[in-house]
Amino acid sequence: YFALQFEANVKLITVFSSVQNGTKVELTARLAVLILRLHHDQLIGTPAARPVMAALHGVLRKRVGEIRDLFGGNLAALQHLQRAHKVEKSGFGDVASVGLAVKRPLE
Repeated sequence: YFALQFEANVKLITVFSSVQNGTKVELTARLAVLILRLHHDQLIGTPAARPVMAALHGVLRKRVGEIRDLFGGNLAALQHLQRAHKVEKSGFGDVASVGLAVKRPLE
């Protein structure tokens, strides 16, 4: 079993809060949650750790939200393609039943 000393964890969380445009957001969030679970009582009781935790909270919430939005958009696009493929495969049957908009010719 390996554990960092509490002072090293506070420094590590300070480094995590600078993950503004980093690509390892998921890893950073997981490590921050692990450190918080292991040292919750000490982190809450240490006045110097509070502003660092607040900054990390804001940064991670923003970055994880951006990633969640990205995956949500990709999922919606994949579901749309799946519905379009189903309509195409069925021989252009009942398009309205699949939830796709019907294009009408210009008059």
